[in-house]
Amino acid sequence: MLDVLGGMAEAETALRAGLARAPEDLNTHHQLGRVCLRRGDFGAAMAVFEDAKRLAPDSVLEEI
Repeated sequence: MLDVLGGMAEAETALRAGLARAPEDLNTHHQLGRVCLRRGDFGAAMAVFEDAKRLAPDSVLEEI
């Protein structure tokens, strides 16, 4: 995962940039949600996971 390569802030920045380029990418939503969880930002994580759920209501994310 990206957060292993750098810090959490760098991972979040890269993932948010990825979502700006491909807002429908469920994997990027999933990874960003995980980074937010690891940072302790549960509100941001929930928002990211909710966005993913709206995009793919039949998709199941393990963290939810």
